[in-house]
Amino acid sequence: MLDFLKRLTEPAEASIHARAHTRAWRRHARACQFESLESRQLLSLTVDLRLSGGSQSAEITAVGQKIKMDVWAVVRGKDAKGANDGVATVTGSFLSSITTGTGASSGNLSATPLAPFNALGSQSGRVQDLSSPADGSLDVGSNDNSNGGAFFAARAGKYVVAGTVKGACNSFRIASLTYTVTALHDGVTRIAFRPRTSAIPAIWLEDNAEPVTPSFLAGAAVTLRYVRTPSITFNAATGALGVQGTSAADTIRLGISSGNLVINVNTMTRSFAKTAVKRISILGMAGNDRITLGKGVIGATIDAGAGNDTIYCRNSARDTVDGGDGINSAQMDTFDKRTRMQKVL
Repeated sequence: MLDFLKRLTEPAEASIHARAHTRAWRRHARACQFESLESRQLLSLTVDLRLSGGSQSAEITAVGQKIKMDVWAVVRGKDAKGANDGVATVTGSFLSSITTGTGASSGNLSATPLAPFNALGSQSGRVQDLSSPADGSLDVGSNDNSNGGAFFAARAGKYVVAGTVKGACNSFRIASLTYTVTALHDGVTRIAFRPRTSAIPAIWLEDNAEPVTPSFLAGAAVTLRYVRTPSITFNAATGALGVQGTSAADTIRLGISSGNLVINVNTMTRSFAKTAVKRISILGMAGNDRITLGKGVIGATIDAGAGNDTIYCRNSARDTVDGGDGINSAQMDTFDKRTRMQKVL
């Protein structure tokens, strides 16, 4: 028992190199990498990031915004009984990286281990820029796997088996993670966990036993978006029209003029033959948007996005409108389908 507690609370690998568990980790050191969801059924322990409510994506709206995330350790053993899987220790880093464009934003990450994974030996991790070259955003953890002092560490001091069981998996909320926006860019930013690659970066149970061939991997990430430039796209082969606003307040209007469908998004204007357009999708994104469909425009699918949006759809065609988060207002035909619309004008 004393030896077990020592393994849970001290990062010094010298005291445990001789253990069989350590030898197994050395044989499988390459298993610490990012995983695809398709291979999840083959894995042992993955660490997922999720927004509150379980979502994997969010829109950036302003400097100072705080994006709250949950860190989940998910264990899957060989049998179908998730209740006999457990977690004691998870160590690693949290990083932000640019996915498209210049990234959604610059920002700083901070992590806090949650009970019971905040026991002796747990730590929030050092806040520092881990990107190479440095990108101005602050991550959590370290690039030096030989020194455990800077890594995030969730430690319970014992095996915890009281998690959220779903089929063969048992999930444990081990930490909270916050991303604070410090500057706005244009694109997509990815927030992900990176396992520490050391002798024993994590300790867990599968089927009431320590895994013989452990696999400890990063699971689902969170993506953040901030878009400065609107877009209007048209597929002539399918007749599909796509309209996307920005992360700020937008004015989006579709109307008919001289046999053409005219689209205005702020100062951007495009037009197509009315008969060529067979399907319309509009994504307002964040901001207090104003979206209008004029008379004669075919039915559209509208996702207004976050913000207090105002939507006018008196085009005498069946529209499907999701107002998104915020206090939204709409003037619509009676047969239109609407969700998250607090005021009907």
